[in-house]
Amino acid sequence: MKLLLVLALVATAAYAFDESEFTEQPDDMLLEVRSAVDSMKKKGATEADCKDLAKTSCKEVEKSRSTNQNMLNNLKTGSACPALGQKAVAKAKTHYTNTKNTWNTKKTALTNAKNKRVTFASQRYSSMAPGNCGFVFSSRNYLNAKSALNAAIKAEQVWNGKQAEAYKSWQIAIKNAAKQKRLCHCDAQVTAKKLWSTVGNSKLINKQNRAHQKCKMMTCVLAGTSISSAKCRGSLPALRNKKLTAATNRENCKGHVVNRKSWATLFSANGNNRTYKNSWMGWYHRSHNSNKKYSDMKLDQVEFRCGSTYVKYSLNNGFKGKSLRSIVTGCFLNQNSKNNNSQSWRRGQCPNVGKKIASAGSINGGSLSNLRIGVGDGSSDGPDWAVFMFVTGNGKGDYDGAKIWDFGGESYANDSRYSGKCEIKGYGA
Repeated sequence: MKLLLVLALVATAAYAFDESEFTEQPDDMLLEVRSAVDSMKKKGATEADCKDLAKTSCKEVEKSRSTNQNMLNNLKTGSACPALGQKAVAKAKTHYTNTKNTWNTKKTALTNAKNKRVTFASQRYSSMAPGNCGFVFSSRNYLNAKSALNAAIKAEQVWNGKQAEAYKSWQIAIKNAAKQKRLCHCDAQVTAKKLWSTVGNSKLINKQNRAHQKCKMMTCVLAGTSISSAKCRGSLPALRNKKLTAATNRENCKGHVVNRKSWATLFSANGNNRTYKNSWMGWYHRSHNSNKKYSDMKLDQVEFRCGSTYVKYSLNNGFKGKSLRSIVTGCFLNQNSKNNNSQSWRRGQCPNVGKKIASAGSINGGSLSNLRIGVGDGSSDGPDWAVFMFVTGNGKGDYDGAKIWDFGGESYANDSRYSGKCEIKGYGA
């Protein structure tokens, strides 16, 4: 019986607060409120039930308006966009300026070398004859001047090349910064427009305002308060749209799509598969990996999982925002890499790629550590290393033999030989 009463209250409330039932006339709304209260009481609702419904309804619509306003408040204005990439531009410009100044110095040195006066030792007149000038080109002063000129020519050519490359790098940095700035402006502009069209449209605003007016009036009717009282009027604050920067508003963002961050699978295979060991070309080459997200997705976090066992990392600065393939190849690894037990192999070619933020299950090989990439097993044995390593140490001296939980292992996709599916998932855009 109590369940039937609750269902009846819900049905009545839905009727009482349906947008199609709202009117702009207070007298009409008052009649509807009284009719709704009478209908609820006939179905078994008490005075307290009705008051609680009115109070709850007001809180819900107030919370809805507040939530929408907070979403607008949290929008980005685009004020941070102009600064994007500018550090790289400034660094590239400084490098270009320095190399150009050095080049100018080398050009001056070359001019001086060409114009250097060369003096020769005095000769007896009897030893001199037309065409007999060998003493000039064999003299120490001439040979020194010639050597200095050749060195000046080479130096000028080298620094000319360096300043040309530095200039190209500077221009590329400018273009990249402009691209970052535009994407930033358009992300802010498109996101703001989409949100306002959702929460700021007139139908939703009117529905919220009318619902608040009606629940306030119901509270007054139930309390015996005169409906002319200010307490009986809807009082939702007006929704305020976020003001974007003028530059953000000016940007032409037609066709722009905002890349939303999400989780995606980057790699999947049975752990005991022998194909996906450290020499698999797909770890290093886009054309050999059918999952393009491994090569293209710009990551903030990455998770390695076999069944219910997993470890999740937040990528550190220098690696965040890159794809997993670019991180691996940026650690100087490829399908032909050989472990020679150097310090870099023992520590890991990249020893601090990510910080552990979560884990579960038993990961064989030692205590969990920062994410390391390109880690040898502590012996000078070419194939004995893992692409992705999650525990301290060096695989107990034998990744395969000790069945270490790794990815891109010595002999298997995961040297633990887990027979089920192992996956790498990434969070990013």
